[in-house]
Amino acid sequence: MIIKKRTTALAVGAALSLTLAAAVHAQDDSEEGVSTDPTVMEGAEETALTAEEAEAALEEAGDDAEAMADDAADEAEDAAMAAEEEAGDAAMAAEEEVEDAAAAVMDAADDDEMAAKLQEMITADPELASYGLDVIEMDGRYSITGMIDDSEHYAELERMIGEVDGLDPSMVDNNVVQQ
Repeated sequence: MIIKKRTTALAVGAALSLTLAAAVHAQDDSEEGVSTDPTVMEGAEETALTAEEAEAALEEAGDDAEAMADDAADEAEDAAMAAEEEAGDAAMAAEEEVEDAAAAVMDAADDDEMAAKLQEMITADPELASYGLDVIEMDGRYSITGMIDDSEHYAELERMIGEVDGLDPSMVDNNVVQQ
C-alpha cells in the first residue's frame, strides 16, 4: 500500500511539473506578444486546475503516508510490549519450575537423611542390630523390613520409631515380622 501511494505521489508530482511548465510557457508566449492558440490556453487552464487537484492529492498522499507510519509505529510498540510481557511470564514460569525442582531435591535429601537416621538408630542398638533390619525410603514413606524373634525387641523398635526427631510415625511402615 505504501508503494502504491508513493507511485501515485510521483505521478501526481510529474503531472504537476508538466502542468506548471505548460502554464509558464503559455504565459511567456503571451507576454512576448505571441498569439497562442485558444485551445492551448484552455488546455493550460484545465491543466492548472488539474495541478491544484494534483497538489491536493499529493498532500493527501503525504497525510496518508504519515498516518500509515504512525499506525505501523503503534503496532510495533504493541508487539514489543506483548513480547516483553510474554518473556516476563516465561521467566516467572521457569523460576517457579526451578524452585519446585529445588524443593523436590531438598525433600528427597531430607527423606534420605531421615531413612539413614532411622537405620543408624537401629544399628546403634545392640539388640536390634543383631537382626539386620533394613530401612528403605520410597516416595516419602519409610519401610522397615526384617525379622525379630523377641516381643520386647519388637516393642523397642516401635518405641524407637516414635522417638526419631522429625519423623512422623504414620509415615513408617513397620513390615518387621515377629516370630
